[in-house]
Amino acid sequence: NAIELSLPTEEPVGAYLSGGIDSALVVAAMKRFRSQVSTYSIGFGSCQADETQQAEETAALLGTSHRSIFLGPEDFNRLPEIVYQMDRPVGDPLIVAFDKLARVASNDVRVVLGGEGADELFGGYQFHRVMQLTNTYHNHCPAAIRGVLNGLVRRAPLGLLDRFFELPASLGREGRARLTDFLQGYKDRSLRSNDDLL
Repeated sequence: NAIELSLPTEEPVGAYLSGGIDSALVVAAMKRFRSQVSTYSIGFGSCQADETQQAEETAALLGTSHRSIFLGPEDFNRLPEIVYQMDRPVGDPLIVAFDKLARVASNDVRVVLGGEGADELFGGYQFHRVMQLTNTYHNHCPAAIRGVLNGLVRRAPLGLLDRFFELPASLGREGRARLTDFLQGYKDRSLRSNDDLL
């Protein structure tokens, strides 16, 4: 069992717990080998992007000692230090959240496991759904109607477009332009270029 092999014999252990299936499965497997497991989740104060409530419910179900940690504007003051300590540059804004999560967890435990992979394997990210919908749109909607709809998207109020996406912030003008470009050139792009666009 990969989880069992990852756990030290005597050190206290923890796990990063989100509202997703992957981290919940990791914690459930950990509980088979350890009675005491600490779990940690990160919150952003945004209803759309915050999974702390789901994580707390999962932690209660699994019987872990759980802490919800919240990111604030002051945490971005550490950005230069976070970038400095990274092995390689990563353009992911969540590095600040992961840094805070790791710093808090390191006060309690020596080993922390995390769940990664289920979304990648089973198409659980938002861009997977967007690509599936766009593919259906291109396969079943005549080109003339697509042209009209693309024009509507290009001119749509940003607030209206935001209702179609689960983003913590507004899509913005640049996001609208990228969406229009994506819809217009979808069939000419490779899977990698579609992934990079979204």
